[in-house]
Amino acid sequence: MGKMGLTREEPTILKRLRGFLTRGRRRLHAAHRNFVLQRTLRRIRKYDDYVPLSDEAVENLLYGWGNEWSLKEELITELWHRAWHTRGPVLECGSGLSTLLLGIVAERQDYQVYSLEHDESWHERVSEAVQRAGLTHVTVIVAPLLLHNGYVWYDAPGDLPADFSLVLCDGPPAATMGGRHGLLAELRPALADDCVILLDDAARDGEQEVLVRWTAEHQVTHHLEGVEKPFAVVELNGESVAKTPE
Repeated sequence: MGKMGLTREEPTILKRLRGFLTRGRRRLHAAHRNFVLQRTLRRIRKYDDYVPLSDEAVENLLYGWGNEWSLKEELITELWHRAWHTRGPVLECGSGLSTLLLGIVAERQDYQVYSLEHDESWHERVSEAVQRAGLTHVTVIVAPLLLHNGYVWYDAPGDLPADFSLVLCDGPPAATMGGRHGLLAELRPALADDCVILLDDAARDGEQEVLVRWTAEHQVTHHLEGVEKPFAVVELNGESVAKTPE
């Protein structure tokens, strides 16, 4: 026996107990997040026509999804509005909470959503969330990042539709060579002439450079929206498909 009647094993037992309690709190927190997410998705899925997302709904969606890299409130609201008012199909570069929201609108508007995701573990998480929600108008595609001529872009399948009317570009990651330049360099023929692109992280230097290149090479126009985390609304304005210079 040690002082105050404590044995040598008790510190280890207390450490294990604290670890058990910590893991239990984490599981409860994760369960609560999922409960809030599923409840909010069920509520907004009841909409038969466009209804703006309330601040509470957006807050619950972000809390429930629980990813610090998710879109911010202003872009989520804009994406939801655009998704209801486009004819489809819709393309996503990068996947996440936005995939679920687009899938909900797509089943009401009867178009398809195609999401390109390079990270296999994240693809698995998003695909499981899509399946759990029973969203049948979404295809999440594993698309590794490949080196092209001075930039890296998704290895997109060759059988994508040729008339996307809306694109959410939230990938690839910031450190990727060429940033998000590859969207128009590789997939411009798959975009309708009146397609609208929502480009996230538009205040970053890399995205600013991409916007300059897109304007010079594809004659797009754009403007910035959002205060907390600006995004760009990019319009092709019916410009003809031009081959990007080698």
